Amino acid sequence: TQGVSSAASDVYKRQDLDSGACSDPIARDLDARFGDMDPFDGHLWAPDERAKDSVLAVDCRSGDVQKVKLPLGEKVARVRFARDGAALFATAANNRLLCCDRDGAVRWSRDIGEYGEVRAGNIYFNEDGTYLCLPLSETPRSNWGEDLVIDARTVSYTHLTLPTILLV
Repeated sequence: TQGVSSAASDVYKRQDLDSGACSDPIARDLDARFGDMDPFDGHLWAPDERAKDSVLAVDCRSGDVQKVKLPLGEKVARVRFARDGAALFATAANNRLLCCDRDGAVRWSRDIGEYGEVRAGNIYFNEDGTYLCLPLSETPRSNWGEDLVIDARTVSYTHLTLPTILLV
């Protein structure tokens, strides 16, 4: 199935891609752009746009939705699974970065505010998943932002890097 939206409303219809049939309208509760696919079971995990501290885990085959609570103190802005799928990382508008297990139990949490604004930036990992890169949209040193590199095992900040701009 696939969601089809109407530009005039926040209501979606479920469309079966094989038959082309559409369901009755369903409410839009999430924005998949800020979520991630669970590497273990293929569920889509995305921020719950209607409530703070929660993520929706959607079974894309059945349409079943499970709400998972994450103690961020704000609406969740971005969700990303670790490369091995064992941990879930989330950011919020209050500049918190959270690492938790698959059930939402906190492994660690850090305030990134002293380094800059997190917003809904992506979370990137190196090839073996030991480091994550968090692009900060704005920092005290640069209005262009910087990339914060964090050791995912020790939670230590390794460094901030300024983006390179090439003017031709």
